[in-house]
Amino acid sequence: MTRPFTIPAFRAWLSDRGGIMLPLTNEWEVVRVDTCHGILVGYRNKKGVHCFPGELDNLREDFRAGRTPAIGPKHQPRKRLGYLIEAIAARDGLECWFTGEPFMSPEDHRITIEHLCAKAHGGPDHISNLVLATEEWNRRAGHLSVAEKVRLREQARAAGEQADAT
Repeated sequence: MTRPFTIPAFRAWLSDRGGIMLPLTNEWEVVRVDTCHGILVGYRNKKGVHCFPGELDNLREDFRAGRTPAIGPKHQPRKRLGYLIEAIAARDGLECWFTGEPFMSPEDHRITIEHLCAKAHGGPDHISNLVLATEEWNRRAGHLSVAEKVRLREQARAAGEQADAT
């Protein structure tokens, strides 16, 4: 089964699988995405034909075939993130931003770093855009908008308070 191909649907599909959409740099580019394969660029030639070189063409075929590979950029080794986890914990406390669930220590294997404004939406890696979250809640939040993440947090905390009351 092949699905119809459109650039907006392909860009959304790439983003849903972990690709980080980057700003286009010229009038010919139709997609620029940071993936585990590096930065991939698709463009439109002078005749209006879309060109997807190399790995981007393979991803286009995955999209059309309905396959769902994970393509997000390779993450930094955890050892390099220790200082960042400690800095965020010093600012916000050593707990999940969504649920308020405490972490045992900065080395807790459940800690992930969540971007409030998702990188897929142009969010920076600056500490002001980062919070701590469990892997489960980081995955749930995905690339939602900041407002949607705040609503998700409010729902999670309200559910936690109801569970504590019973």
